[in-house]
Amino acid sequence: MTTSTPDSGATKELPPGTAPEYERMHTWIRRACYVLLFGLVLEGALTFPLLAIWYGFPTLSPVEVCSELQKVAYSDGTVECDPSYPLGGPPFGGTGEREEQQSARDTWGVLPEPGYGRVPFRELVERHEACEEWRASKRKQVDGRTVEPLEDYCNYVDLPTGGG
Repeated sequence: MTTSTPDSGATKELPPGTAPEYERMHTWIRRACYVLLFGLVLEGALTFPLLAIWYGFPTLSPVEVCSELQKVAYSDGTVECDPSYPLGGPPFGGTGEREEQQSARDTWGVLPEPGYGRVPFRELVERHEACEEWRASKRKQVDGRTVEPLEDYCNYVDLPTGGG
C-alpha cells in the first residue's frame, strides 16, 4: 500500500511580498480597496451633476451658476464668471481672477471662515430672476435720489447663515 504525499512542487503562486500566512488578509484588504475605490469613483461621478441641479442648472446655464456662486462668495452683485481662460493665466503666470478683490466678508487666518451662509436649494435661481427683473426695471431714481432696495439682496449680503 502506498500513501500519497503532497507534492512540494505544486505550491500556490503568491503575489510578490505576500507571505503564505498573510495571503487571506491581503485578499480581504485588496477587496476592501476595490470597494472603496469604486465608491470614490461613483461619488466623483455624481457630485458635479447633483450640485449643478442643487444650484439651478436646468434653469441657469453653467456660466450663470458660476457667476451667482461668485456673487455669493464675494458679496458683490457685479461679479461675472468669464468662461474663457488665458493660456498664460494662473498658475502659470499673471494675477488670479479675484486676486485684488476686497469685498469678501471672510475671516482670514490659519483656518479661514467664510462670511456667507449656505446656499439653500435653488436659491440662486430665485435671486438671479429677482435681481435681473430689478435691474431691468431701471427704477433706481426716486425724487432725485438713488434708491436701490434690492442692492443687499442682489449682492448676497443678507444670505441666511446657520447650520443645516
